[in-house]
Amino acid sequence: MAYQRDASQVITWAPDGSDPRYFGRIGHVVGLDYSFACPGGPDQLSLTLQTQPGKRDQALNPGRKVGVYRGASEIWNGKLDEPTSGTAGWAVTAHGAGTFGTDYRAMYGTGSGYSSAPSSSSTETETQVLAFAAAEGWTADGPINQAIARNIPGRSWGGLPWVNPGIAHTVAAGYQAYAPGGKTLTQLGAAEGVTLAQFRVINPRVVAKFGASKVLPHGTGYWVPRHAGASIAYLGSQSDPASVTVTDFLNAITAPMNLLWYVGRGNVLRVFSPPTVPTRRLICTSPAARTLHGYYTTLWAYYQATVDATTDTGLTSTDIPATFNAIAEQNVANSLVHGTMENFIDLTSAGVIDTAVAQKVLVALLAKYQAVSYSEAFPVMQGQLTTMGGTPVDLGCEQAGTCVQLILADGGYGGEVLPLPVTFVIGAYDFSDDTQSATVTPWQSAIFDLPTMMGQLASLMTR
Repeated sequence: MAYQRDASQVITWAPDGSDPRYFGRIGHVVGLDYSFACPGGPDQLSLTLQTQPGKRDQALNPGRKVGVYRGASEIWNGKLDEPTSGTAGWAVTAHGAGTFGTDYRAMYGTGSGYSSAPSSSSTETETQVLAFAAAEGWTADGPINQAIARNIPGRSWGGLPWVNPGIAHTVAAGYQAYAPGGKTLTQLGAAEGVTLAQFRVINPRVVAKFGASKVLPHGTGYWVPRHAGASIAYLGSQSDPASVTVTDFLNAITAPMNLLWYVGRGNVLRVFSPPTVPTRRLICTSPAARTLHGYYTTLWAYYQATVDATTDTGLTSTDIPATFNAIAEQNVANSLVHGTMENFIDLTSAGVIDTAVAQKVLVALLAKYQAVSYSEAFPVMQGQLTTMGGTPVDLGCEQAGTCVQLILADGGYGGEVLPLPVTFVIGAYDFSDDTQSATVTPWQSAIFDLPTMMGQLASLMTR
């Protein structure tokens, strides 16, 4: 087993953390490749373990924890998939800690009213499970904390292996979770300066179930603006308990706010705004082609302003149809350089929203969208990725989610409102241990064009 400075070691454990086994003691490890993604974290791993195909060590069992170490630091961790044997040895793959959210459901407290029924486990009942689930409601942290705490009965492990220091303070930039119970939505609105129409934007199921005058049971989860009278920026509809994965839940509460989430070293979850200050320099020695998506400078939004209503005037009733409005937002700086190019997004799937919310959506889209970007992956050799001071970094220890400044040794700049400096967030990072090289893919390349971005936003709003 080698211990070179630039060599990565792979070790696996049983799901409970016992029985550590080094791959290097079983056979030769070749073709080691591991990657990171943002949003996400440690993503995928693949390697070939050169040992007898007919000899299967327990270290290869699917479901075992796997870690990649460089020196004394764990760089990547995840869970083993089912390996396959061949003439070259065992082909091993694993999925990283950043994908663990897809293995767990976003369960949250939903109040009282459940009936008791025996579960398939001999050590717990459905009542116990539901009582635990009601401990935390529909908050930014609730479904994540519940998944972390859902250990296998009688064991101290089995839950989502993340550490959540609390993300609500970041996610709740324009809103917060509020679940006191014992009050009607009308009473809450009077106390918080929130209208029923605002509640309906982000709590359609709560409004449909309780209306304006029915008392909400204690523990019912719903969203309200952070400050009285504040515009609601959160557009992801509240999902049913356990109906979506933790990954989908995180995407739904961060994407509309133009935030990113990432599971870093030690499996610590964090939510943050896309960094704009570079901490790395990427030196590109070959010409890099830019991708043109279209110089959209003006966006139109069509949204629902009021709901269908009925008014009673004595013996007759009058139907008042819903009203719809349109609003536009323009990037004046780009318009002066490239002229006008308009596009359209339909926000009616979000239900009733006010003009300020529709405008926030358009501003966020224009802020995220880049007409011209360096969307192709950059191959990186040792010495091409450095600190801002010029010191080369160990490519095997880098991750996604950092901001880099691109230095083109052979390329033309120009044509943009703000062409320099060229910076981007690393959306995908892939490292090859055999060649000691990496591939860096900009985060913007995951968003192909403006219609794709608008389609993704529309899908989040209707969940």
